[in-house]
Amino acid sequence: MNDETRWTGSRAWYVTVLLSLCYLVSLLDRFIIGLIFDPLEREFGLGDTQLGMLHGTGFVLLYTIAALPMGRLADTRSRRNLIAAGILLWSLATGLCAFASSFATLFAARVLVGLGEACLVPAGMSLLAAIFPAHQLGRAISVFSMGALLGAPIAFAGGGQLLMLLARHDGMNIPLLGHFEPWRALFLLTGLPGLPLALLFFATVREPLRLSTPSVSVRDALVSMRPRAAVFAPFLGAVCCTALVGYSVPAWCVPLLVRQHDMSVAQAGAVTGAALMIASIVGTLMGGWLTDHLTARYRNGPVLVLGACFLALPVPAVLFCLSQHVWLAVLGLGLLQTVVAIGTPPAFAGFQMLSQERHRGFVTSISVATYTLIGFGCGPALVGFMSDRMYAGTMQLGWSMLTLFVLAAALGLLLCAWLRPRVAAARFAASG
Repeated sequence: MNDETRWTGSRAWYVTVLLSLCYLVSLLDRFIIGLIFDPLEREFGLGDTQLGMLHGTGFVLLYTIAALPMGRLADTRSRRNLIAAGILLWSLATGLCAFASSFATLFAARVLVGLGEACLVPAGMSLLAAIFPAHQLGRAISVFSMGALLGAPIAFAGGGQLLMLLARHDGMNIPLLGHFEPWRALFLLTGLPGLPLALLFFATVREPLRLSTPSVSVRDALVSMRPRAAVFAPFLGAVCCTALVGYSVPAWCVPLLVRQHDMSVAQAGAVTGAALMIASIVGTLMGGWLTDHLTARYRNGPVLVLGACFLALPVPAVLFCLSQHVWLAVLGLGLLQTVVAIGTPPAFAGFQMLSQERHRGFVTSISVATYTLIGFGCGPALVGFMSDRMYAGTMQLGWSMLTLFVLAAALGLLLCAWLRPRVAAARFAASG
């Protein structure tokens, strides 16, 4: 695609910022459940494994199944309409969580949240790749990704305070609907921001012209990736390793501080929210800049950034998971989230660089479905399983998290080392 035909100036950045806001709201709805593990445990008699499944596994069931058709729709239909419809669905599904009467009904509502959120990343990434040239894509992705990385901090900081306020008033009364316990009211309130956001996105974003013919079939897209499968698959594997860490941290950071450092949920939410927010901003901007800087000099720039992240990850992981002092644990959390955030822009940039323009929505949907299934679907549940079955004592959750983080970092580093000399030759030109 000719760079001169792309959008320029404030219009492109407005869409980017609005997409980032959509991503932020999606993460609010996705991660708010991490604040209410204790009341859910009491309400439904759940263990850590079931809590991990509610947080991740339920969400990814339809998220991954829907990813392929959503990617096809992003390549062939209005991306604006797809995103607006997804926001509406996941917001309503989050509100439905407030009416859950059992583990099964809450699990089903979480499945619907995942279905709605499956629309955003394939369509959003396709939009960004359509309106930005390759040398600016890393920065655009960093702004988009910042919404995702800020969603969990805001959910913890704001949600923790809101939960405390609701607890003081013993929940919330709503005309015609009745009384809602604090955790149920929190779900209702969290689902509200997405409703006006869906309308705003639909009303103010124009679908850009497609400058290439959409792919005619899934087979066409898969055939186009076949020559690079030997490189794309290991790159996706490395991204999955970052996802295992990136999704497990916000899932369990509040319970870890509550259990190992005797903090209240509101205190833990405020502390983790502040730490994650600062780290996400710094890390995402740094990751976008590093990706653009190294990609301008080396064709394997995204792999170099990812490899550096894996190399740096174990030290802050040990601080966060095993420290006996709360200030060291929070410092470790901030550093750990910074490393995770740095790895997000090169991951998305790599997906775009290794795919053709007319197939980017489909390829992104496959990639997002895979790393979400492994990272979000398996990461929190694996931590919960290890906490229930492998370790005991007050540090069992910390040891469970550290075990997963170190194994993920080791595997990711090996994959990046193998990819470094190979990925440059496999890159498609940005024009596809």
